[in-house]
Amino acid sequence: MSGAATAARARGDNMARPIRQQLNWLFRIIRACVPPALRDAPNVSIRAENLAVTCLLGLTVIPSYGFFYLALDDPESAHCCFFAFGGVATAMLVLRLTGAIAVARDLLAGSIFLLLLALIYRTGGVASPSIIWLAVCPLLATAAGGPRIGLVWTGTVLAAVAGTYAGDIRKLFPAPVVNDFDLLSFVSTASFIMLIAVFLLIYERLNAAAIARLDQALDVIHSFAIHDELTGLLNRREVLRVAEQEKERADRHGVPLSLCIFDIDHFKSINDTWGHSAGDGVLRHMAECIHGEVRKSDCFGRYGGEEFLLVLVGADGQGARDFVERVRQSVEAMELAGLDGRRVTVSAGVAENAAGETIAQVLARADASLYRAKHAGRNRVELETTSATAPTSPAYGLPAR
Repeated sequence: MSGAATAARARGDNMARPIRQQLNWLFRIIRACVPPALRDAPNVSIRAENLAVTCLLGLTVIPSYGFFYLALDDPESAHCCFFAFGGVATAMLVLRLTGAIAVARDLLAGSIFLLLLALIYRTGGVASPSIIWLAVCPLLATAAGGPRIGLVWTGTVLAAVAGTYAGDIRKLFPAPVVNDFDLLSFVSTASFIMLIAVFLLIYERLNAAAIARLDQALDVIHSFAIHDELTGLLNRREVLRVAEQEKERADRHGVPLSLCIFDIDHFKSINDTWGHSAGDGVLRHMAECIHGEVRKSDCFGRYGGEEFLLVLVGADGQGARDFVERVRQSVEAMELAGLDGRRVTVSAGVAENAAGETIAQVLARADASLYRAKHAGRNRVELETTSATAPTSPAYGLPAR
């Protein structure tokens, strides 16, 4: 990137920084207007925030119009604005103090709707600059109540427009008393456009924030779904999914792949002697020890009970056995508190992937080598070199135990 482009970007960031700061300040106010009880559920939170935004805009715009009408020598219209301001303020209080979104929404929309009907009556009927503002009612109703409420208010507004047109035909509206109707029309149109733009900007930012919160929640749920709660490792379902995926990749590209099953020796006696809390501690420390030895390209997870599964990508059988032997030595050297000096060891079975096998068959060979290590005295690593079809569990397609 050139120096000129960098300088231009820096100037743009400097210009945008005050805007971001103002928006962050505004968002803090909006969140403060929403009761804590409404902030947990995303769909409720976003509607409450939209309602708070509309209330804040109403508390700003409506009294401004009241003073503007005073300047135009129309005190009656100004009084209508100030009266509606009280309704909007009440809606804000209802939202903040009770969390009753529906009550606050209807109070807000009703106050604005009645104000607009009064202003339309006083400023020319169909020709009134205020008639365009009726679109605010279904807009805020939809944002704070959903499409059904929005449709109800759309029908109400259309009926009001039709009634205004009928009243205009019958000459029911008095002549406007403002001293500068053109100025009123200009200010009304310009402020309507600005308000809609500001509302949509804030609405988009609030929705983006809500989506970000939802994504974070989904990430947490996904993490819980694929990890073992006790050890923090991948759970059985996920480590088997990764193993299947890596096997397909290895078969496609002709690269070696090995699987290893670890089993903690005499784990039942640990539970029986020192209790299940000690057993849980052994599982956690074992998981940390082995996980600290494996490469980032490999996959390690809890296979079930005191067994762990290691997927060694790019490792042939002998290379995998040598690596697992180093892991076994690290485990044997590990010192654990609360076991009266007893050393914890593991047995391991290794099998290299063979073309044409299923993942269940590779696991069956690794399982067979594990049991060979167990029967040979434990605390050792065995490599299964013979490709054979082992019986599988009909429920899961995995090796029968």
